[in-house]
Parts: sequence; C-alpha cells; structure tokens
Amino acid sequence: MRDLEERPSPVGESITSSTSATNERFDQDRSTVPARDRSQRVERLIDRVTTLLRRDRRVGFTVAAGAAATAAVVVGWWTPRGPLTTSQAVTAMVIGAVVGALAGVATRSRWALLLAPVVFVAVFELVRIGADGPTVDAIRPGSTYGVLAFVVERVFHGLVALVPMMIGAAFAAAWACRHHGDTSVQHGRARAGLFVRRTFAVATTLGMVGLAVGIARPAGTDQIRVDGEPVPASIAELIRVDIGGHDLALMIRGASTDNPILLYLAGGPGGSELGAIRNHLSSLEQDFLVVTWDQRGTGKSYPHKEMVLFGTSGHRPLFEQPAAFQEFMVGTVLADTAPST
Repeated sequence: MRDLEERPSPVGESITSSTSATNERFDQDRSTVPARDRSQRVERLIDRVTTLLRRDRRVGFTVAAGAAATAAVVVGWWTPRGPLTTSQAVTAMVIGAVVGALAGVATRSRWALLLAPVVFVAVFELVRIGADGPTVDAIRPGSTYGVLAFVVERVFHGLVALVPMMIGAAFAAAWACRHHGDTSVQHGRARAGLFVRRTFAVATTLGMVGLAVGIARPAGTDQIRVDGEPVPASIAELIRVDIGGHDLALMIRGASTDNPILLYLAGGPGGSELGAIRNHLSSLEQDFLVVTWDQRGTGKSYPHKEMVLFGTSGHRPLFEQPAAFQEFMVGTVLADTAPST
C-alpha cells in the first residue's frame, strides 16, 4: 500500500505533460499574433493600393512619374556630375532598377519604359543646373573635348542609370500584368514578337550584370614581365594611400625596387595619366621606380578636387608636401619590398 502511495501516477504525469504542451502552444500562438497582424495589415494595404491603381491608371502613371522625379532629385543633389566612383556607379544602377520596377508595377504598361527615364532625365538636369564644369555644361558636338565630355558623363550615366531603369520597368510591368490577369494568349507574329522582346530583355540584363561586375572589380596593374615571366625583384601596384590627410591614388611600377624613384605628378584637371605612362613611358620602368601620382582633382583622386580650388580650403597643395610622400615611399612601399637580411 505504501508503495502504491509513493509511486507517481501515470495519469497525473500525462495530465501534467499535456497541460505543459498546451501552455507552450498557447504562448507560441500568442507570440505569433503580432507577426500575423502585421503581415495581414501589409497585405490589406497592398490590396488597397492595387485596387486604386487598377481603378484609375492615371494614378499609376502619376506614381511612376513621382518615383522617377524623387530619385532624380536625390541623385542630382548627390552626384551632380554623374557617378565618379565605383560605389556611385553601382548605386546608380541599383536606384535605376528600383525606380523602373516601381514604375512598371504602378503602370502595368510598357509605357513605363519611356515615362520613367524621360522624367528622370528632365528633373535631374534641372536639379544640377547650378553645377559648373565641361561635363555638365551645354553639349558641344563641334569639338573633340565636347564630344568626350558628353560621352564620359551623359552617355555613361545613361548607361548605368537609364538602362537598368528600363529593364526594371519591363520586367515589373510584365509581372504586374500577369499577377492581375491582364495578359492574353498570343499567337503568330504577336507571339514571335513577345519572344524577341523577352530575349532582348534577358540579354540586356545579363549585359548589365556583367557591366556591374566589371565596375565593381578592383582595379590593378599588370606585373612586369620578361619573356612572359614576372621579374622577381619588380613591383607593380595600383594603390590608395593617405598622404597629407587625403586618400589618393598611386601607380608604382619598376623592374627593381633598388632603382631611384621617378615621380610623375599628373597636372589635371580631372584626367589621369595612368594609361599614358603605361603606353608611352613603360621603358622607364627598367631604370626607375616610376610612381604615377593622381593628385587631388585628377583621375582616381578626383573626389578630393574640392581641396585644391584656388587654395581657399586652408590645405597646402600636395606638391608642397614632399615630406608626406617621402615618408610613405620609404616607410611603407620600399620597406615592404626590400629583401630581408
């Protein structure tokens, strides 16, 4: 009898475990209620917006134009001279694709491919109308520099911003039409035309992805070779260094780190001499350690142009800072490449 009293009851254990499991499920259900409520509210909001857009397509076109105009204001304020750096170029591509997608979903029409880029360009040019420089001034096709300025700014900016915008609009509009049942079965020439358009859109998308990868790929300079083999004591680097408190670009090339340093300071404005040195003065690399320096306001150091305008910033020009350059070369580059004793 005593054993029966001391032995735990199986029925009691099952009731206790059942109660614990029920409490756990209740707690889990209670914790998931806010998440379900949020998702339901989002779905209701999307349904309301979708219903409004389907009821009056003018609202959709207004939303598309507003999205493009808003993006143009932000981009015009942020990069009035277009994308100058890798991060700016990649960001321009992302912004263009997002704006195009919004325009395509809002309009559910291929007209978004035209509407969004036109509004973006018009507003962007108005926002940056106060900017000065050859790439933002009036287009001058009568001169070589005018054509070059047009290509390096407006054509390149259009490539990285407007083409992704049109791609995003095309895919988003097609998705929105299928989602709302606005598509119809096509036959014959219409079906062939649809196939051609889709093929072109996919090919263009792959091309833009390749361009983005190429832009994002870190820049470099080829090794110095003799008979196809790298020279053991050579140096070939394209680096960014802090000189005088500024993050600037240097290309360092030489067949031997024991050679004397030959510093080439690009005069600008804006352009870089990295390619010219490689193409026309590569023979100097056999006798010198050639350092091509993109000073502030030129080439890969262009984002620091504001520090050299008329000496009004309070900073000394870099050509008056030889100690900073000498300290970097002797203490960093030559120390890293010197043979160990």
